[in-house]
Amino acid sequence: MSSPVFVLGAPRSGTTLLRVMLAGHPSLFSPPEMVIAPFATMAERRKKLDERFWEKGGLRRTLMELHGIDVDAAKALERSWEALTVPEVYQRLTDALGDRLLVDKCPHLSADPQALARLARWFPDARWIWIVRHPGSVTRSIENMPMAEVILQGYAPDARSMSSGSASASRTLPNTRSIVRLLPRQMSGCGFSASRVSEDGTPSC
Repeated sequence: MSSPVFVLGAPRSGTTLLRVMLAGHPSLFSPPEMVIAPFATMAERRKKLDERFWEKGGLRRTLMELHGIDVDAAKALERSWEALTVPEVYQRLTDALGDRLLVDKCPHLSADPQALARLARWFPDARWIWIVRHPGSVTRSIENMPMAEVILQGYAPDARSMSSGSASASRTLPNTRSIVRLLPRQMSGCGFSASRVSEDGTPSC
């Protein structure tokens, strides 16, 4: 199995834009957030996503694109995987990709050092992209984010603090730095400007 590329970053730091740009490369498969990387098993994922129901769609859209199926078939396939471990799911995804490389964008990881360490053990040859945006710009983006207190639960002890300062960066940066120290040759950095992506709308890497 080819090891995935993991895209890390604080919420509202530009990970979605980077994912979409990477998806345009013919050798990469860069789907929406599947939210599988933070978990050890699919049963654990299902339990958590029963609470965070708005995050269920990413894996289903991935399955729809990979297998050319409709949403009902994707839901059924997802249910059939509930007894699998997360590495087994990655195996099935990469098997379906052929020669393409899986890019898994999951900002949840930057707030979960245990999940980061577990992924490093599962995929010692994985590559990592760490995207950094100025904390002030992250804060402004969070302030304008609908239902931020609900959606950002888990990134800080009190999600309300995420919209009142740079808690997002201060919580996620140390976790990501720990992986940088573990895997210095496999980590790439990508920086966004303080107030916007760049003059032409692209990240500077």
